[in-house]
Amino acid sequence: MYGSEVWTFAKALSERVRVTHAALKRRLVGISLSEQRQNNLHREDIRARSNARDPLLVFKKKKFGWTGHVLRRNVDIWWTPIGEKRSVGRPPMR
Repeated sequence: MYGSEVWTFAKALSERVRVTHAALKRRLVGISLSEQRQNNLHREDIRARSNARDPLLVFKKKKFGWTGHVLRRNVDIWWTPIGEKRSVGRPPMR
């Protein structure tokens, strides 16, 4: 989930995250994909056993939190205003 605040969630990426998370939950519970299919277990059954949250909802919450953080920042620090020049040379070491 690290860095998910800035991910652009297209349909394909959402599907990849969902499939990967389902595989991780199966592994956590100790069920293989073939056992899941034989026993006719649904995603919700495995989620209830693993006590895991839906990753797409977690990502959405983190993204909204990051958006709020960015909106509260001082806008002047993001770019050099028009008419002002940057200093010449390499930036000083911090």
